[in-house]
Amino acid sequence: MNETTINNSFSWERLGLVARFYYPCLRLPLMIYPAVSLVLGISNYWLTKSEIGLLFAGLLGLILSMMFYFFPLFFTRPSSPVIESMLPATAAERLTVFAGACLIVNPILTYLPYYMIDWIFGSSSEIMEMMDTVSKEMFGESYFLNLAQALPPLVTCMFVVFSKWKNRISSAIGFTILTIVAMSVIAGVFGIILAVTELADKVDCMNNNSYEQGVVIGKFLANKMLPMIISLGALSLIYTVLMISLHYRKLRRQQV
Repeated sequence: MNETTINNSFSWERLGLVARFYYPCLRLPLMIYPAVSLVLGISNYWLTKSEIGLLFAGLLGLILSMMFYFFPLFFTRPSSPVIESMLPATAAERLTVFAGACLIVNPILTYLPYYMIDWIFGSSSEIMEMMDTVSKEMFGESYFLNLAQALPPLVTCMFVVFSKWKNRISSAIGFTILTIVAMSVIAGVFGIILAVTELADKVDCMNNNSYEQGVVIGKFLANKMLPMIISLGALSLIYTVLMISLHYRKLRRQQV
């Protein structure tokens, strides 16, 4: 059914019907995402008690990131383009359901149980306490822009899932990985420039590996990395808005 055959005004009732249609797709992540996140949070707490455990703790963060990026894949379960195209809802109503699930429900399910462990029990060791302090020094002023860098892979996956009918899963995974690689390359270029132009001289001046020196280096990095974080965050937000706009246009043009 084309959007022109229904009332174009936004309807919460129709939005609810779209949400009910896709709810069976979300029952599985609603159950397993919080459980996996909680297990990973507990595991991270115990692993970060030792220096050896820190080596494996990074893998837990990677698992969480992959869960977050590929959440839209759960919407491929119906795999019925005819029925999905005939849903009696406007593009805005359908996009609200998709974006709400991927951009609001998804991060809550993925990260809230994980970080609740840290909020409840605090730092697991002196090493983690130092790392948290340095992290706050580095990203405190640009926290939300730093978080925005996680959005491009997610919105890429979301756009592909809801705009392609053939090879949806493989295409979504491929383009999402490509986006991650592109973001990593851009961040790497910025990092190399920073290391070559600023960081090397500063580290040479540090003769002491004390906690205080680590905080000093963290503050120095914060000042130097802030323009990079702002740039990457701004690019991520622009890309996110662009992909959501393209998604909306694609939904408006969809018809049987």
